[in-house]
Amino acid sequence: MANRDILKEAIADAKAVKETAIANAKIALEEAFTPFLQEKFAAKLAEIDEMEKNEDELSENKDDMNTCMKMTWKKTCTKTKILWTRLT
Repeated sequence: MANRDILKEAIADAKAVKETAIANAKIALEEAFTPFLQEKFAAKLAEIDEMEKNEDELSENKDDMNTCMKMTWKKTCTKTKILWTRLT
């Protein structure tokens, strides 16, 4: 019976060692990868900010272009009216 108790105790100890090793491995992985992941996350956020900034600039340029086209169209229409008036 003593051998059985020793075996049960050894199994319990092995389980405890296994759980401790897994917990330590998780901590080591977190410590190893956290700076890397933070750096990648920050870089991705900066990339997204840059893309949004470029989209805003494109939108502004598009608005400017539309305004310019409207003004050009107005001038063209006015010139056409003047020419039409002169011809008729």
